[in-house]
Amino acid sequence: MWSDTEVLDYALVSREQAAGSRASFETLHSGALGRHNGLILVQTIWQDDVGGGPWPYHFALVVHYKLAKGSDCASVAGVSRSLRVPNGISSAVKQFCVPRVLAEHWPEVARKMAPE
Repeated sequence: MWSDTEVLDYALVSREQAAGSRASFETLHSGALGRHNGLILVQTIWQDDVGGGPWPYHFALVVHYKLAKGSDCASVAGVSRSLRVPNGISSAVKQFCVPRVLAEHWPEVARKMAPE
């Protein structure tokens, strides 16, 4: 079970750590991280189609809740936030259900997860 502090710390450093190490990026994957407040916490990686070798030029690593079918973000005490992520050779704004602790620090978290 992840604490609020662990979720915030992970969201603020995980992308930077991946960007700093070729080996880290090559082994990085989207998937479940564990549980936070009883919900499944996941990270999803969005990347562009333009890059040299295994490295995309732009990528986003988004930490958010995985909602059960029929659930909405407000009903599970999450907060819905928009984030611009790489999408092919362009980008798109996507909605994510994030833990409240990330929403409370959203300007900093958003810059770290998906820098322009």
